[in-house]
Amino acid sequence: NGKKPRKKYKPLDDEKTVVQRLFELYVDGYSLRYLQTYLTENGYRTRQGKEFGITTIARMLGNDFYIGTLRYSTQGYEDIVVENAVPPIISMDLWRKAQERKSANKLPQPRKRKKLYSLTGKIYCGICGNHFYGMQSGSTQNGKYYAYQYYICSTRKGYQKCKCDRIRKDYIEDIVLQEIKKRILNDEAIKQLASDISALCSSTPTEISAEIKRLSKLKNKLEKEIDELLDMRLNKEITPERFKKKSAVKEVELLEVQNELYAAEERKKNSITPESVEKYLRSMLENADSSDEYVLKNLFDNFVDKIVIDNERVDISLIVRPFGDIAYKRTSGHPHVTLSQNFKR
Repeated sequence: NGKKPRKKYKPLDDEKTVVQRLFELYVDGYSLRYLQTYLTENGYRTRQGKEFGITTIARMLGNDFYIGTLRYSTQGYEDIVVENAVPPIISMDLWRKAQERKSANKLPQPRKRKKLYSLTGKIYCGICGNHFYGMQSGSTQNGKYYAYQYYICSTRKGYQKCKCDRIRKDYIEDIVLQEIKKRILNDEAIKQLASDISALCSSTPTEISAEIKRLSKLKNKLEKEIDELLDMRLNKEITPERFKKKSAVKEVELLEVQNELYAAEERKKNSITPESVEKYLRSMLENADSSDEYVLKNLFDNFVDKIVIDNERVDISLIVRPFGDIAYKRTSGHPHVTLSQNFKR
C-alpha cells in the first residue's frame, strides 16, 4: 500500500440507517422525488448540511460501496475493483433488487410538476398505440380561474395529430382505483387470489434447491473457465483478440446463469404459499383508502399492468404478483394473475 496510510472505513450508525431506508423505499416502488421528500421532512441532510437532491439520491442507489466494494481509479486503465473490501451497509439481496429496478426497461415517467400524474407510463392510445402523458388546462369564469388535469395521447401535439380524445385525470384514476379495490384489495378477493397464485407454483422447495445446486455448479464452472482464459492471456498463450472474443461469450453465459440463480434463490427464500401472498396483499390493503398521491402511485405501480384508451372505451389490465415485482417489470420466476375489465367512455 505504499508509505501513505489508508483509511479504515467504518459505517456510522445514523448514516447507515438512512442508506438502508432509502434502498428499502426504492425497492418498494417509491419514486426518487418521494425519497427526496422523505429525507427532507425527516430532517436528514448531506455532510455539507444541504438538503438531498434527486441526482445525489440516484447516485447513492447505484453506489456499490454500500455492499462493500471499493474502487480505485487509475489513469489510462480500467478501475481496480475490490469486492468485500469494506463493511457492507446493505444486504446483497436489497442491492440486487434496487439495481434490477434501475436497469429495467424505462417507462415514461411523470413530469416534475405540482400535480403527480400517477398513471404516466401505464396508459396507451387504442388508436395510434403511443403513450398518454399528463397535462393541465384551465379557464377563467367570473374572474375565477379553474384548472383541469387530463391525460392526453402524446401524438396529439406536433404534426402527427391523433384523433383520440383526452381523458380527465380524476376520472380515469378513480375508476382504476375502484377496480383495484373491487378485484384485488378486499377480503374476498385477497383470499381467492392467494389461493389461485399459490396453485400456479409448479416447483416444490426440494426441486428449487436442486435447481440452485445445478446452477451454482454451472456458475463455478464458468468462473473457472474465465479465470483459465485470463491466465492464458497473461502467459501469452492466446492472442488478445481471441481472449476478448472467448471471454465475452463466457461472460454472457455467466450473467445469464447468475440471473437464473438469483431468481431461483428468490423463489426459495420467498416460498409462495397462500399465507405469504395474503400477507403481501393485506399490507397493500392498508393503503387502499389513502389520499396521498405518492401512496396511490405505489398502488398503481404494483397492480396496474396496462390501460388502453380510445374514443369508445377504456380497457384496464391489472396484475397481481406475489411480492410486488411489477415495479421491475419482471416476475423473477414468480407466478402471476392478470385481471381485465373494460368500460364505455
